[in-house]
Amino acid sequence: MYLGTLLGVLLIRFEMGRVLATVGWAVFMLALYTLGEWRRNEDLRWQSYLLGLLTLSRCWATNFFIPESLAGAFGRVTSGSLVAAGFFAAMLLSKLQSRSTTSLAPGHKLTLSYIDQHSASYFSIAGGFLVALLIFYEVSGRMLTAAWSIEAAILLAVGLAIRDTWLRLFSLGLFGICIVKVFVYDIAALSTPYRILSFVLLGVLLVGASWIYTRFRARIVSHLGT
Repeated sequence: MYLGTLLGVLLIRFEMGRVLATVGWAVFMLALYTLGEWRRNEDLRWQSYLLGLLTLSRCWATNFFIPESLAGAFGRVTSGSLVAAGFFAAMLLSKLQSRSTTSLAPGHKLTLSYIDQHSASYFSIAGGFLVALLIFYEVSGRMLTAAWSIEAAILLAVGLAIRDTWLRLFSLGLFGICIVKVFVYDIAALSTPYRILSFVLLGVLLVGASWIYTRFRARIVSHLGT
């Protein structure tokens, strides 16, 4: 089974090229995870996790630095977005599967490792990290803080909606990076309009995040307790 997957990975790499290989791997990763959930096969799911790690690292190392590609920024954004979409699709599938497995008979439930039990967090953090990297390379320094703040707010909302603790922690960590960047870099390096925009937008989003946590505090605490 593992040799067959390895051959598939190599075939995608040599037939689709350096740039599009990551997109093919993301689709292959999603297919492996879907098949692993459908067949209740832990090995197929582990293959999808390993392939996801390879896809993320390859996309970071290669797709953002592709001088031989004529697609330019459009190609980088398109390939990076498709790979991130593959991670988020796997995350949604994992969340749906985790809800459906509660109805299975005890004898049919799988004994899973920690990573397998938290596969949704693995996929969501991988997708969020890839989007943050894509923003870092494609958005100008003047708008980087604002773009990261918006991403952090979206991920926080998604983390609350799907009750994913690790995704919420990732979004709060990204907010923390934005706060440090505002006071360490933006306040000295940016012109006045962009500095004001960074401060105001980050402040508004932080206040919104605080309100959401206050509003849904009981639900979050009960979820952490379970």
